[in-house]
Amino acid sequence: MNDYTYPGQAHLADSSIGADCRECLFYVPRPFVQIKRNCCSKAKQMAGKWLKPIPPHATACKYFNRRT
Repeated sequence: MNDYTYPGQAHLADSSIGADCRECLFYVPRPFVQIKRNCCSKAKQMAGKWLKPIPPHATACKYFNRRT
């Protein structure tokens, strides 16, 4: 784990992407999920369960897919 990666992210954070998790299609913000908030749906898909919440300002990982 590097200095930018938080538990709950789908992969190691990559500062060369130049984006935050909150800009990612897989990031599930507070208003949409009541039980698990600020979580990564890609990490859930890979792990089979919701992982720890991620702060919105977390550096995006290699699975980053910009929200349109």
